[in-house]
Amino acid sequence: MAPRQTEFDFSGGTYRAVKVSAFDQHKMLRLLDPVMNDFRERTYIRRGRNFVTAGRQMEALTAAVAGIEAEALAELFDVCLTGIERDTEDGWQPIYSADDQNSLFEDLTAGRLVSLVVRTVLHSLMPFFMRKSLEFKPTPGPSYTHVSLHDGLSWLMLPVERGLCKYESLKDGTLDLTDIALMNDQIAVTAENTTRAQKAAQEEAERRAR
Repeated sequence: MAPRQTEFDFSGGTYRAVKVSAFDQHKMLRLLDPVMNDFRERTYIRRGRNFVTAGRQMEALTAAVAGIEAEALAELFDVCLTGIERDTEDGWQPIYSADDQNSLFEDLTAGRLVSLVVRTVLHSLMPFFMRKSLEFKPTPGPSYTHVSLHDGLSWLMLPVERGLCKYESLKDGTLDLTDIALMNDQIAVTAENTTRAQKAAQEEAERRAR
């Protein structure tokens, strides 16, 4: 499947961007994790509710991004800007070199690149930020040490393992983190209901045996 692209206007130019994959969205979250509390405080995001304008969200995330360490910020730039192109007289041209970590257009200053990064993050992740989180107290079960993939990738891969989606759907933009979160919530609900049903059946069997 060809990468999905969207066009948008920015600072007097026309741009297009490849839809960010679930893998890259997950990487964005990991890179932003150290400043997410600050962003949530500034935007009053609480359990799927948000009471601020899009402009305020841009300001809040821009301020939060300023607190990211240089190495993580460079990674965030790579993830957010590598798939963006600008419409020019010579056709569509990439705006950013990941190898050099530089803008390929003189008018795209560092400040404008940050604005593009923030726009990409909000466009990609706001549905995930705004979703209503699943909340329940898990039924106690056997204690053991979990084995998992690095950087939280097991959470991303679990719906693939359970056959709810295809691996390539995480890479080509078909699914985003909101989709992955919903599938993981359903997996958690199913597991919890199975545990509760087994516990209820065991308690009923013990009651009958008395």
